[in-house]
Amino acid sequence: MPSPAVIFRLACLACLPLATVARSISPWVLPRDANTTSCAAESTTTTPSSPYIMTCDAGDDDSKYGKVHGLLDGYHYLMNRDGQPGNDPNSCGRISCSYDTAIQWCNKDLDNRKDLDSYQVIARAALEILGTKACWHHPEEDNYLEAAIYGEAEVVGENWSVKVYQDVC
Repeated sequence: MPSPAVIFRLACLACLPLATVARSISPWVLPRDANTTSCAAESTTTTPSSPYIMTCDAGDDDSKYGKVHGLLDGYHYLMNRDGQPGNDPNSCGRISCSYDTAIQWCNKDLDNRKDLDSYQVIARAALEILGTKACWHHPEEDNYLEAAIYGEAEVVGENWSVKVYQDVC
């Protein structure tokens, strides 16, 4: 079993919530209600300085929830993707889909096309959804990578958002 220090270093390298990494390696390492983020550079929605407005409620409709491991796979894909994503006014585009879990980004500006600096900014917004406990569905299951997740992170003042949801892929 890896030591807590090794788990912490893995979480920092991957910039993942420490609780997620620890539980995926050894579920008994952290308490179930741990909701810490290992990367100091990443802001969380629990602080007033968060740049995101989070929407996590999909109700009891299980068909809307993607899988945590699909979100993580999409996160790694986007962190390694080159280019600048763009969307027309008031439109959304799915940019990642794995394990029946989609990541899309939406341009909420009604009049202007929006081009983002990189795919990494989308990946970081998706990571905020992962780090928001309210976006998890059935987090009490033993296999956290199979847990369900749904949410939208809207970037404050920038007219764009990222959404994670279930989709066939």
